[in-house]
Amino acid sequence: MKHKSGGLAVVSCAAQIGGGEMCLKRVLKTLREQGVSYTLFVPEAAAWRSEGEVRVFPELGRDGGGGPARFFGAALRMSRIVRKSNCRLIYGNTYVSAKWAALLRVLTGVPAVCHLHESTYAPYASRVARWSGRVMSHYLAISEHVKQQFCLGAGVPDHKVTVIWNGVSPSEYTAADRVAIRRTIRETHGVPEHAALVLMVGQTRFIKGHDVLLEACLKLFGKYPALHLMYVGIERETEEQRAVLQGLEARLENNPYADRVRFVDYNETPRRFMRAADLLVVPSRSEGFGLVAIEGMAEGVPVIASDTGGLREIIVHGESGLLVPPDDLRSLCAALDDLLEKPKRAEQLAEHAGERYRACFTESRATARIAEVLTGIAG
Repeated sequence: MKHKSGGLAVVSCAAQIGGGEMCLKRVLKTLREQGVSYTLFVPEAAAWRSEGEVRVFPELGRDGGGGPARFFGAALRMSRIVRKSNCRLIYGNTYVSAKWAALLRVLTGVPAVCHLHESTYAPYASRVARWSGRVMSHYLAISEHVKQQFCLGAGVPDHKVTVIWNGVSPSEYTAADRVAIRRTIRETHGVPEHAALVLMVGQTRFIKGHDVLLEACLKLFGKYPALHLMYVGIERETEEQRAVLQGLEARLENNPYADRVRFVDYNETPRRFMRAADLLVVPSRSEGFGLVAIEGMAEGVPVIASDTGGLREIIVHGESGLLVPPDDLRSLCAALDDLLEKPKRAEQLAEHAGERYRACFTESRATARIAEVLTGIAG
């Protein structure tokens, strides 16, 4: 798939950058380094300006493509670009892009692969999923959990889906950096230097479990006078994001512990905040993989996560972190209490988590494997 032979047509339906899009950015970087060309189809250009040749199709960001006429019209225009660019593979990032990638395969005859990041079962059981499952050449899944859900819902045979765990880059911070970052972030956000800081990094969505973590910390603030909670990644653009944030703020209104909770807006360097934290919590109600958990493992932060989806593939309970049932306030309180009371145990978990990260979840390992599969299918 070198430049002279044609490259990839990459389809992403996301205007905002989440875990699936961060994974895609890393794959594209690897492909560029290997000399592979690609054309990227996106609904908006803002988040993708640095990613090479970008073609904007607003229909990609609309449910149903904005109606049958607009959907098929956009697909036809995209198919002409795919043929003109001599693309040898169509790569759809996330399930939402599957219908587009499948239709492009029908229109062009070019092999198509879809990378599944979503954990929700419902769309996988739809007629569209079953149709695209028959049309697509192959699928990648970020976890065994996602693979099982998709195969069951869409009726796709097991051999047609390859599991490749996501990966992240090693920590770029030295021990000296950590001290400086810890001091700076805590000073900036009003967290005392010696406070025990519990951190959550994630999109502002109900499924991420912000509310459960808040309730757990509210129960523990009295026992631990130095305990603080920080949410990083707060967004206010959608109705759901505003509702989640308003719910948290309402719970803290007139609460004596409100001054121990911090809300930090979305930013592109969340791993800096991990260097300032004592515990990282991933309280998701559902999670296809859980990229933030391996970021915490790479940064040497003890991780407590929900025992759901791909998170249970990342963390070995009691060895590289703690797992608790999702939406289980009592269990989350107990896990937090355990590690707050036993900092040495927390350090041991973080050490073993670092070993597991280096063995299984490095960025180089994941992107090389993805590129290998894509290249193999393209021929």
